[in-house]
Amino acid sequence: MRQHFVRAVRRWIPRGRAARVGLIAILAVVAFGSAFAFGAWSRACAGSRCPSIEGLGEYDPDQASKVYAADGRLITDFGLERRTVVPLREMSPAVLAAFLATEDKRFYRHSGIDWIRFFGAVKTNILAMEMAEGFSTITMQLARNLFPEDISGRDRTIARKIREARVARRIEKKYRKEKILELYLNQIDLGNRAFGVEAAAQRYF
Repeated sequence: MRQHFVRAVRRWIPRGRAARVGLIAILAVVAFGSAFAFGAWSRACAGSRCPSIEGLGEYDPDQASKVYAADGRLITDFGLERRTVVPLREMSPAVLAAFLATEDKRFYRHSGIDWIRFFGAVKTNILAMEMAEGFSTITMQLARNLFPEDISGRDRTIARKIREARVARRIEKKYRKEKILELYLNQIDLGNRAFGVEAAAQRYF
């Protein structure tokens, strides 16, 4: 088995001095990048830089105050955010499938960070020479939406993205996927002051 491993390694190492120098350079860049990433990951939540997720189990966001007519018709509502919190079991399966397909198709297979999507985005952005593609999962988006003061979407730094990823990992460790999806679909901003899928359904349909 050892000889087989050695042969495999030798077959992988390119022939020729120039090719080997190129390989060493690539490995050096990877090693440096890995060390930098590890250090940034370790420092991202140092002190109180990352918010606590302890209260998410009792999620109770602000909801708009509603005024009804005598016959039960909704006349108007008040508040900066239109929101009606609904449990996941009452949401349409078609809505769930649509969000999973468009936002995070591997939602049930990752632990907060979709590494396949991450490396795909890195490749795309390098080739495009710009930030042409993101890699935020549903859990990462939830972290950003729940804690805009700590993880602002307007902050385009690597440090902010790492904080977002670390908070997402903490959420995944503490809560079930169904709870995460429920929180996300009640928190997401869908435009025109409609927050959450129920408020969006009332607003647009």
